[in-house]
Amino acid sequence: MKYLEPKYWKYEKKLEGLLYFAQVLNEVLFDYSIDTYKPNALNAHSITHEALNLLRKVRSKHIPDGNLKPVKEELLLLINKDLVVKSLLKEKLEHYLKLIKEANNIDDLYYSIYSIHTYLADKKYLEEVKNLLIETVIEGKRKRDIFFLTRVFVTELMNYGYSKSYLYNLTNQFFFQQKDNEIDNVNVISEFLDLFDFKEQKFDVFIQAPGIFWDFRKSLKGVDVKMSKTLKHTDKNVILKSFSKKKKPNDIYLIIKDVEALDHFSARRSGQNKLHFFINLFHLYHHRESLEFRNLCCVKRLDNNYTLILDEPLNSVKKQKDFKSTEAALMVEKLIKNLSFSRKNNSLGRFIKALELHKLALSANEEENQLLDLWAAIETLVQKKTESNESRIEQISNSLIPFLSYGYVKGLLLELFKDLSNWNKEKFYELLDSINDDPALRLNTFIELLVLEENDSKVDDLLGYLDLFPLLKNRVTLYNSWYKNPKEIKCFIERHSKKLTWQIRRIYRARNTLVHHGNKPQQLPILLENLSSYFHKIMDELEELMEHNKIRSIEHGILEMKIHYEENLNFINSQKSITKDNLKGIFLL
Repeated sequence: MKYLEPKYWKYEKKLEGLLYFAQVLNEVLFDYSIDTYKPNALNAHSITHEALNLLRKVRSKHIPDGNLKPVKEELLLLINKDLVVKSLLKEKLEHYLKLIKEANNIDDLYYSIYSIHTYLADKKYLEEVKNLLIETVIEGKRKRDIFFLTRVFVTELMNYGYSKSYLYNLTNQFFFQQKDNEIDNVNVISEFLDLFDFKEQKFDVFIQAPGIFWDFRKSLKGVDVKMSKTLKHTDKNVILKSFSKKKKPNDIYLIIKDVEALDHFSARRSGQNKLHFFINLFHLYHHRESLEFRNLCCVKRLDNNYTLILDEPLNSVKKQKDFKSTEAALMVEKLIKNLSFSRKNNSLGRFIKALELHKLALSANEEENQLLDLWAAIETLVQKKTESNESRIEQISNSLIPFLSYGYVKGLLLELFKDLSNWNKEKFYELLDSINDDPALRLNTFIELLVLEENDSKVDDLLGYLDLFPLLKNRVTLYNSWYKNPKEIKCFIERHSKKLTWQIRRIYRARNTLVHHGNKPQQLPILLENLSSYFHKIMDELEELMEHNKIRSIEHGILEMKIHYEENLNFINSQKSITKDNLKGIFLL
């Protein structure tokens, strides 16, 4: 999380809720935020869509009814805790929850969910989110409610077609960049929310491409793509003029006109998707050369000629921590040295194949192919057990959960430690050194500061420094309350594991939808980011197990991770309180 100082605010305490909202938005929309803080794939509104679609497929025998149980469980959880649903349904909510729980056939379940859906559809859910956001931001005290409402708001905007990149840029432009009037009134929350009118506008998309595309001008004209070797009116549009200067000598322009979209970034995606379709057709007949356009493009909104040059969108699979080439070379050397898979089983071959599939996902242009390649990499690692009574997705999910949940709380604490270090390293380290001045133990010292009652006064000191960073201040407060009780920590990890199970199944259904029906799931970018994160976590843990446990097969690694995970949960459950003596066992330090 990057600290964005409210330089262009006349900040007073009454603006705390608004600043918190702006900082949450920035974090949720930032490409490199950890999964926990990114937009949810679904909110209560969109899961009713998913459940109804799933029920229709079960009815028509396209998928087995075993898929219903996890979606029903997740739907009940999301609807039951959703502030917006509670506000819209009021006393009817309990009645509908009871109907869903007790439904004993598909029709009863379908109509119970459909009844709830009618209260949320036609932007009713969205409008209520906005009403509640205005109320809670102006009040400024209920930070957890603002956090929840902001995330479901972003999910809703993305589901209606707004680009995440557009939302991120708009947020920073509105709240953190210089403007004519400084922010001095909490009521600007309404002004910000009113920016989203959901009116599609027309855009022209300009893409630079190799001259070979000129040979296909008739075909491209058939899909409404025009070609030109020059751009008109660059003397009247300085952005187009700047874009034209970046063209390579033999390149031409592909112009997709009158693209209807909600923003510039979505228009680019629509235009490029049209070209991807043509390129895929071309490669049906031509295999020797790759036909690719340039990543840099220019998008002009037609109503006011507002024009942007947009660079290559960040591949969802690449939104992982990247190392410098020198660091990566050392890590490769270390991995090869520790590679302990026996040649007598097929683990080494599967490990190598998983790496190849990951590389294919990195180089694929379309998100659909990225998902298919990454899922294939996961399936390659998790060997099918033919004699098991578990379904294939149950085998995969049960194998993955220990990898993804082991050390989850430590990961959140480490992220908070990094955020505080980035905010003000000197002040933060000075506070830690007052407890233990050993630099090598700063993370351990931070966890002591956060969870041991003897350090509560120092936590108060830390909170006192964070008035201009209410997001971080609230997170310190929450973690200080959440992680003081072993039983609550265990429940926290188990809830996370349950949510992971649902998400893994959702990714599996998305994969099946692509393969068997050719349909692109609406939440594909978020699912893809999650899947990429899961793959890296598994590979990291396998590498760790090879180094320290000398595992001889992937199956050996899966078993070891399951043991580590269950041992950690059992240890946490056996502790009555958190002390200096059991910190290491609880938080895996």
